[in-house]
Parts: sequence; C-alpha cells; structure tokens
Amino acid sequence: MRLLRIALSWIAFLALVIYLFTRPDHDWLIFVALAGIVLSEVFNWIDRKNGSDPLRGSYDGGKVTDEQIKQARRLREEDPSISIPEALNQVKRNA
Repeated sequence: MRLLRIALSWIAFLALVIYLFTRPDHDWLIFVALAGIVLSEVFNWIDRKNGSDPLRGSYDGGKVTDEQIKQARRLREEDPSISIPEALNQVKRNA
C-alpha cells in the first residue's frame, strides 16, 4: 500500500511537471495529477483508519538489543495487530 501511495504521488508530480513544460492544451495531465493526489490521500486515510502501518505507535526509547528486536518480531508475527514499537515496549517490560 505504501509503495502504491508513493508511486501515485510521483505520477502526480511528474504529470504536473510535464504539464508546466508543454503546451497548456493537455488538460488530461491535470486530471491525472489531481486523481493521483486524491488517491494518495484516500490511501493515507485508509491506513490511518485501519492502523495497518507496522511502524505506527510510540516507543518508550532506550537502547534495544538484537535479541529484543527478534522477540518483538516474533510478537508481531503472533499478533499482527500490534505495532513494532508496541511490541518493543512489551519486550522491554518483560525483560
């Protein structure tokens, strides 16, 4: 989903650049740019609503060992609804 959002943003940007450097009778480029921007915002809204971004969440901070990262990944595999920062917080609390 994130790659699609990035691709749509680049397509929108390139369409606007092409429009600016070519004749102004290419109205379809404006539509492509606006559609890309709107779709990108729709995907952002869907991600926020579903909480599907694995990096969403707040981490308490501090140094993390490789073993703690592995444990956090295992927790995430067991429960995909938990974010990676939340899993790290749980691992650090249990340590």
